[in-house]
Amino acid sequence: ICQKYDLPYEYTGDGLVTLGGLNPDFKHREKYEVVEIFGEYWHSPLFRRNLKLSQTVEGRKEIYAGLGFKLRVLWANELSDERQVLLRLDMEHRITHQSSFGTKI
Repeated sequence: ICQKYDLPYEYTGDGLVTLGGLNPDFKHREKYEVVEIFGEYWHSPLFRRNLKLSQTVEGRKEIYAGLGFKLRVLWANELSDERQVLLRLDMEHRITHQSSFGTKI
């Protein structure tokens, strides 16, 4: 999705970037902003009752905010809906690709 829509994020989930002991999945190229992709099993209290604060959205927001970064969280089950991903990243203006019928969507 980052390449397809030329989003200003670079992949950092390979462990080369750590911020406050956390490894964000993506980092904005120009802004102090990171994106984490959360899987339901590891980050949802519905599946895991004893989550550490650093495994929750609130905990990670707090850690990143302390470093001056804004956190955006995408849930793994949202990734199949490109429009939803772009909306969550405030990048909906990038939705200009052609549909299979040649009309812009």
